[in-house]
Amino acid sequence: MTAKTFDRILAVLGTLGLGCWGACLIAGFSLGGGPWPMPRPDENTAGPKFRVAVLGDVQKGLGNLAGLLEAIRKERVDLILQTGDLVAANDEGHYRLAALAFRRAGLRVPMAVVPGNHDIKGGPARFERTVGPLEQSFRRGRVFFVLLNNAFGEPPDPARVEAGVARAPAGDAVVLAMHVPPFDAKGNILPAWEPFVRWLERSRVRYLLCGQLHDCVRREIGSTVVIANGVGGDYESWELRQKVCAAILDVDGAAITDRSIELPPSHGIVANLEHFAAGHLAEAVRARPWIGAAVTALLAAVAGIGFLRLRMRARRGAAGPGPGMP
Repeated sequence: MTAKTFDRILAVLGTLGLGCWGACLIAGFSLGGGPWPMPRPDENTAGPKFRVAVLGDVQKGLGNLAGLLEAIRKERVDLILQTGDLVAANDEGHYRLAALAFRRAGLRVPMAVVPGNHDIKGGPARFERTVGPLEQSFRRGRVFFVLLNNAFGEPPDPARVEAGVARAPAGDAVVLAMHVPPFDAKGNILPAWEPFVRWLERSRVRYLLCGQLHDCVRREIGSTVVIANGVGGDYESWELRQKVCAAILDVDGAAITDRSIELPPSHGIVANLEHFAAGHLAEAVRARPWIGAAVTALLAAVAGIGFLRLRMRARRGAAGPGPGMP
């Protein structure tokens, strides 16, 4: 490789790197923004018939989430429940990405989110400020919803849950939602959950909705239907071909039936680039501004050195050979 070729490579790589770096930073800081686009559930605004979409873990799967949101938009749902791990990390960039996904979907229906471990790791303040309280209950039609916080896998205290369920009017169906289910991916009850499961078996809870598991599991405990959907968009490297799913609850008075939506996986390049730019690059620079300055200076120096050396070579060539040179 000649020195001139090396200088050209420096100039091109430095320029391209600086351009890509700048574009990623601009995109990372500009994506999303604004208030959380989904209204929170209010009291009893539904008629006797309505439809609920239940989404599981989202985290890295924003491309998958877009497909699921389009599917539930066509279902004309009246309420969305998301069972935790809405974001991959508890920082501004990832919450902005989640808000962007729902804003793009154009869904303006009430939405309630159960906190997952990724959502509140390091503290719950951002979750509460952005999407709502850690625990809540509300009534829609003749269904009473109780949302619990067990983000880090702790079994709920049966007495405390019973007190919350007892506030449901007589004759209402009760739906519980929390992040971690009482069983593993094969449906085996976890030992620490046995007191809660015994309570659930004799409770009036019609549905228990959970996330966490990187699978779609439906089983019955007593007269309660338990749905654990951890692939509401999310994926791991070994699950790239796994279908994503959402549950649909069709409500008619106090009667509830469920069905599943399954879609092929979608891992779009644009969604992954946006995740990298807003969720990682911009957050790294936001947390440590010197990183942005250092990388910008380095890339500018590489491009500058390349162009300067090329310019010097061009000047020497225009001046002709020096004295005594043939």
